[in-house]
Amino acid sequence: MVTVQVINAEKVYKMSVQQERSEVEADQDIEQKEQPAVEVEPEPVVLNDDMVSAVAEEVAHEANISDFTAPRSNINHGHDTDKHDVRDAFGVRDEFVSEHFSDYGIAPNDHAALWLMSYKKDEFISADEKVFSDTQDTNQDRWGRIESAKTSAPIAPETQKALQQ
Repeated sequence: MVTVQVINAEKVYKMSVQQERSEVEADQDIEQKEQPAVEVEPEPVVLNDDMVSAVAEEVAHEANISDFTAPRSNINHGHDTDKHDVRDAFGVRDEFVSEHFSDYGIAPNDHAALWLMSYKKDEFISADEKVFSDTQDTNQDRWGRIESAKTSAPIAPETQKALQQ
């Protein structure tokens, strides 16, 4: 039962409404209709190289990564992918990363990249490939910043051991 109050400018009316029992009895079977099944074969989509690159670039541009796990160290990073990226943060050249990091399976935004830079500093400075894009490879301030950053970028002990060899 529902009580409704209606207010008129002059009077207040109260009405009660009671719903009558449905004509369908509760124990009566309800007729069910079976829904037709639609079977659809997926169609292969073929993208050319330009389309794949464009889609990948669009996704990358719109992505907002706030947490990731680095492949080599398997450590979950509670920050975006650019925080410790040696290319952006320290001006390490892409070509240098391609040449020297792949041997260790380290991504340039992995914490291990900072440790690799630290452990292989002398080797990297004496390499034929230029390390930094915007300063001399012997810039002590730059190497000091890398050393400082690595202390807040933990890596697994086995990764540390592998990089020191």
